Amino acid sequence: MSSSAAPIGERAQRSAPLRLRAVRVLARRRLLEHLLTPATWVLATFGLVLAFLIVEGFVRSVDSSGFDFSLHPPYEIIYGIIGSAFGVTYVRQLFGDGPFAFASLVAFAPVLLYLCLTSIQRFGQERRSGVVDLVAAGPADVPAYLFSFGAADTLVVVAYLALTGLFLAISGIVWNLAFGLTLVAYLLELLFFAASLLGLALFLVSLVRQPASAVALFLMVAAALAFAEVLSFAMVGGGPGSGAIVASWVLRWLSPFYYLDAARMAARSEQTLQFFSALLGQAVLCAAFLTGAYLTARSRGTQ
Repeated sequence: MSSSAAPIGERAQRSAPLRLRAVRVLARRRLLEHLLTPATWVLATFGLVLAFLIVEGFVRSVDSSGFDFSLHPPYEIIYGIIGSAFGVTYVRQLFGDGPFAFASLVAFAPVLLYLCLTSIQRFGQERRSGVVDLVAAGPADVPAYLFSFGAADTLVVVAYLALTGLFLAISGIVWNLAFGLTLVAYLLELLFFAASLLGLALFLVSLVRQPASAVALFLMVAAALAFAEVLSFAMVGGGPGSGAIVASWVLRWLSPFYYLDAARMAARSEQTLQFFSALLGQAVLCAAFLTGAYLTARSRGTQ
């Protein structure tokens, strides 16, 4: 009997310790690949350089009267782009406590997108080439192989967020910018956001066999969820009609971007209960994506 046609019952009977051990072993291999891949270090460095430029630009945009976007030309561009999408009030709130909320997000975005896309591409290729088929014949089933990608990516996320936090904290000390626990809150919400987005990536790649199609589907879904969040801010200004309003409000509850923004706003206003409620919503969303990925991978196997 071929491994691709192995009974689902056999895979289901594998004990949880064996599955966890398989995830651990495969995640170590995936983590080593990340460490040996130049793209990981290039994007990590690129993200930190962007964070440095944002913090440095913020310092240049402050005078005796306070923070002013017009004092630094790049910040005028940022003000125009974000302000057109989210509104002037949102932009001023975003930089109300300093540059760290925006800087941490910009620094983290390239690395997170890279992790999502490479995991989708790599798992799809290994499934097509028969690597997943071969591993599934042993103690590791397809869900364990799939989740090993998420485990390795999560470790990279934790390490990079810690590095980003240290970098921004040093920048704050050098330029005499206050950060405190707010910076920790920003990094914590990014961790939960990354978990949800990685969970979404695993769920979508479990549905689609072709790697290129899975990548395209992920980008379209992520763009749609992000657009729904942007649309919700446009509705405050009386923009789109009732149909767009309903669609946006439905999609935002399924969007990691919504919970990310909710946590950021709660952290800025020091609303502890709302902050952890947003993190809880992000965790529930991540669990839903991972459950869908597990059930799909278990039922479809290597097909």
